[in-house]
Amino acid sequence: MTQNSLLTALCAAALTYLSLTVIFSSYGILEYRRHNDYAQTLRDNVTELERENARLLRRIEDLRTRSEAIVIEGRGIGLYRANEGVIRVVGYPNPSSVRESLRPGRMISSIAGGPHHYPWIRAVALSAGLLVLVIGMMWGKNAPQRARRARAVSPVPESKAPVQPRKVS
Repeated sequence: MTQNSLLTALCAAALTYLSLTVIFSSYGILEYRRHNDYAQTLRDNVTELERENARLLRRIEDLRTRSEAIVIEGRGIGLYRANEGVIRVVGYPNPSSVRESLRPGRMISSIAGGPHHYPWIRAVALSAGLLVLVIGMMWGKNAPQRARRARAVSPVPESKAPVQPRKVS
């Protein structure tokens, strides 16, 4: 009986360990979801960068072809033509201090990686195995008593005895 209990305990510990590893480890289901979310964030960031790139290419083309765009850009950094006057309005921001925030995509840090074999998974699996072993050992100690009780049960009454089939001629 002890060998059965030990085998059952080892199976329970292995099953617990594998189940917890599939769910919680660095290559488990939860980590897979986190990596999927990270991949989606990267795809969104690439899309945002492509849109920003297209906008900047249009702006470069405007600066190459339209002289008005160059004048407007110069005013944005505080450059004016020789015959132009500057009027400062109180409460209105200075164009040279207001810069267009170029956001070519946010920096995304990588996922901290490497497989982590969480010690608590092993501890839980070992505890489950030990628990099953103790229960199996206690169950094995009570086996002779259960066998005696099973033998001591009264035989089946005649009325509930199995019926013999009859020959039909």
